[in-house]
Amino acid sequence: NFDRSTAYIWVMHTALCCLQVCAISLSGWLGDHVGNTRMMVIGCCLIVVAAVPCMASMGKGTIAAAVLGQGSLMCIVGVLAGNLPTWMVRAFPVDVRFTTIAVGYNAGQAAFGGTASILATLIYSKTKSTALIGLYHAGLALLAGVSIVLSARRRRSEEDPLMWMAEGVRQGLTAASSFGRG
Repeated sequence: NFDRSTAYIWVMHTALCCLQVCAISLSGWLGDHVGNTRMMVIGCCLIVVAAVPCMASMGKGTIAAAVLGQGSLMCIVGVLAGNLPTWMVRAFPVDVRFTTIAVGYNAGQAAFGGTASILATLIYSKTKSTALIGLYHAGLALLAGVSIVLSARRRRSEEDPLMWMAEGVRQGLTAASSFGRG
């Protein structure tokens, strides 16, 4: 039995997913200008602050509150989603990059993403509180933010293929422009 209110909820969720795509794109662009690590820390801090009120808003029982809570949280998660891929690539040396990202990212997704719906259902069934689910999100975001800040990020310079390729092109252009001048 698929009634009108269920259809409206799916349309609302789809529209909010489109909003999140915009947030991902904008935050990725910002990450290119201010740094992906900085954007990741900002995203984690925003989730720590906003997860509880956003989840509480989603539990109010009105469409407007649900749109506000879900839309806000989806935009904040978009800050992380727009910067995570670049951050992960820059975090590891080339020779171990694939393995560390594949194992680390997927293990984290399985452990926390895979169990999040189970834990959220358990929390709600015991407490009838969506705000406590937000507290779980905030705790994970705090852990992630501290991990990002404390992670030993490798400085990339000459060993970065894109950097030395760009430097080679720059030198070639300089040599070509000075050719025949003396």
